[in-house]
Amino acid sequence: MTNFANPVNYQLAYRRFAVAYIFVILDFNIKSGQFRFDIIPDWLGYLIMSMAAYSLRINNKYFSRMFWLTLVLMAVKVFDISAGSSVIFYGNGNSGVSDFTLPLVLIYGAFALYTDYMLFRGTQYEAQMLGSEEMENRARRLWKIYLMLFIVALIFAVIGAMGGNNTSAVPIFLAVLMIIIGEISVLFRLFRYARTLLPVAYENKMRSQNNI
Repeated sequence: MTNFANPVNYQLAYRRFAVAYIFVILDFNIKSGQFRFDIIPDWLGYLIMSMAAYSLRINNKYFSRMFWLTLVLMAVKVFDISAGSSVIFYGNGNSGVSDFTLPLVLIYGAFALYTDYMLFRGTQYEAQMLGSEEMENRARRLWKIYLMLFIVALIFAVIGAMGGNNTSAVPIFLAVLMIIIGEISVLFRLFRYARTLLPVAYENKMRSQNNI
């Protein structure tokens, strides 16, 4: 018999995912010279995310991969703090983004996007194993929307970073902000559906196996 996560773990895991993404997505910094302090630290968000993924890793290779990816991203953010948050993600304190910083930001963005994909794909796979076609389809559709929003936000962010004073900052900021709000909405819809549908699918799966 396949050992799935306990239905209580689905509730707890997706609540942890929700808290984790709040820490990762929301960015409130206090700047002093070249040092930036994140009031809602990303590394803590990735730590909570790794705990959630770890609890769902049994028989789910996508959450297992997500667990290791979140540890890598957490290590990057911790190193960024130790480096004074002045080189890796914010340049050297001058206006614009340095030639060294932009590729690192893009690499980090690719890792983060792949981690997000593991979340959606892991949820979809879990629903498939439990026989919840509704949850599987919802996860698939929400991922397509999330990916589109992520790509558009990245394009606007790169244009704003490379444009410097030649680019109007306010429209780009508003556009990216609206897209990020859309991403948060998609994520929390996924979390809400998973907390509701996966425990029910688990109970139905266990009941059907007990009747065999």
